[in-house]
Order: sequence, then structure tokens, then C-alpha cells
Amino acid sequence: MTNWIIPCNVKYYDVYGAFENLKVLDWKQSNPNVEVGDIAYIYVGAPISAIVFKCLVTKVNLNKIEIDDSKYVIKGDNYLTAPAHMELKLLKQYPEDLLTFDVLKEHSVKGKIMGARRMNPETEEFINSLE
Repeated sequence: MTNWIIPCNVKYYDVYGAFENLKVLDWKQSNPNVEVGDIAYIYVGAPISAIVFKCLVTKVNLNKIEIDDSKYVIKGDNYLTAPAHMELKLLKQYPEDLLTFDVLKEHSVKGKIMGARRMNPETEEFINSLE
């Protein structure tokens, strides 16, 4: 099992509304190494700049969108044309002030979170200590 950090830009997608109403979402899969059973932590970009959602990856390498979340897509050109999608099941929502970018930097997250990345062990250990 691998833990991932994946970004979300709230100017393009209403992830809050989507998870409030659907609990399971199709998500653009930008890394081919994601597997069923992995954990995906969704980092919500500015102005939030924090990990807010913890999800279980339940399907991978979907070549078409299976869950209609179109009412939450604000600007989805790159989402709709992505070659692969994965299915994410919401496990937990964190307070926006808990796993901020500054806190993540203190626990080995380096650089801006622009794309899907494996979570390093120190960050995993820190987040697990909070649960």
C-alpha cells in the first residue's frame, strides 16, 4: 500500500460539494503507479493550502468517467480529457487548519504540491500520529 498526496484546485473543482453529496468520486489519475488499496490524501490548493481529505483508492486505470460529478466541475477541460481516472472513496475530512502546507513542510514535504506524489515516511508517520 502506498500513500499519495494529490492536489485539487478549488477554482476548477468543488471537491467539498462533491464529497458532501457523493462520498465516492472519479479522479484524474496522473500517476500510473497508483493501485487499488492505496490511500490518497487530497491537498486543497490556495487559498486553503492544506490536506483536507483522506481517501481509499477503490479502482484504477478507468478509461472513462463512471460517476457523474459534472455539477462540481467549475473548469474541467484537463479533467474531462485525462486518459485515466481512479475512483476515490472518502474516509476522512480533516480541519483546514490541521495539515497546512507549513505544517507539512515541517514534516518533510518539499516543494509545491503540483501533481500526484508518494508521501514520504516521515509525513505518513506524522499524519498517523494525529489519528
